[in-house]
This record gives sequence, structure tokens and C-alpha cells, in this order.
Amino acid sequence: MKNKTFFLTIALVLIMTFSCKKDSTPEAKTIKSYSLTNIKNAYVQNTKCGIDLGHGKLYSVIEGQSFQDSIDIAYGYMTSSSRYERVFLSTSYAGCRCGGSSYFSYGDVNIPATGYSSYSVRNETKLYVATSSVNFDSIAKAGTKSALDRYFPTDSYSTDEVFLASQDILITNPYIFFETVKGKRGIIRVKPFVRNVNTDYQYGENPVGIDVLVEK
Repeated sequence: MKNKTFFLTIALVLIMTFSCKKDSTPEAKTIKSYSLTNIKNAYVQNTKCGIDLGHGKLYSVIEGQSFQDSIDIAYGYMTSSSRYERVFLSTSYAGCRCGGSSYFSYGDVNIPATGYSSYSVRNETKLYVATSSVNFDSIAKAGTKSALDRYFPTDSYSTDEVFLASQDILITNPYIFFETVKGKRGIIRVKPFVRNVNTDYQYGENPVGIDVLVEK
């Protein structure tokens, strides 16, 4: 009886030890990070304004026509309450000419225009605006799905346009969550930029830089 109890105790210890080791296995790192700089206004001819979020690549309007299924969002200007504001748009929206309020459609300044409006592929990337501060660096350090899940919106509606500025001043919480048409989720952190105070600033290059976390 004592031997049976002894062996049962040993077996229980081994099971508990194995279970603890299994539970303590670190979560796989499935989030990669990168930065992009010099993303410029789509209105200016040949500027790099189209972004492949999954691979961290920039394309001009003309280049983008050869990589239509890769570009997720574009950067430029839209009108808002009689003002022009920096904005990211999904290319499903950027390619529609938007009633003449978007420069994404004709950023190459060709006549007739051959910009995003002529694309046959217009990816419907889902964008979610952060409503509060996000610990971007902690997500980057962890590099795991659960770290992203902690902040990724679950109760908000996606949009196809995100304004980055008010009166060309960076928004308070400069974080944009996204899900690409290929199912890759991630978050964009917009870096501070120099405000353009020219009266016609919407026609300038007005570059921005971003840090990106995205699922591998």
C-alpha cells in the first residue's frame, strides 16, 4: 500500500511539473516592427504616398499601379470644415475621387489623371482611431498577439479615413489600428511633424513619419 501511494505521489509530481513547464512556455513573437519616413502628400507629383503596411514599403501613385494589390493606405489631404487636413485613407476610398475633395485620385498631375482613380484593385483596409493613449513601446517589446490584443479595438467601427491633424497640428492620440485586406492586424504611430503655416500648405509635400507594428 505504501509503495502504491509512493508511486502515485511521484506520478502526480511529474504531471504537475510537466504542466507547469508547458504553461510557462513563452508566447511566440508574431509582431514585427518597422519605421517609414518621408511619406509625402499624394497631391505632389511622384511623391511616395502609398503604403504597403504588411511589408513596410512606400510607392508613388505611378509605381503603385504595378502593386495595386499590395497598397493598403495612402497619405495626403482631405477637406474638413473648409480646412485641409493630413489624412490616411484606405485605397478603396482614395481611388474614388471623393467628389473632388481628395487629391489621392490625381496626385500624379497628369491630364487626364491616371492616379488611384484608375486602379482596378482598391484594398478595403479597415482603420480604427485610438480614443486614448496606447503603450506602443510595450507592444513592440513584447512582440506578441496578446500584447496587441490588449489594445486592439473590439467595440468600435472601422473607417476608411483617419485625420492626423487639426489645423495641421498632430492629434492628441496619434495611433491608428488597422486590419489589411489580407488579414494582418497592426498599429501605426504617427511621429510629430513640423506644422506648415503657409496658406496653401495642402499643396506642399508635408512629409510625415510613422512607426508600425504588424502581425507577421
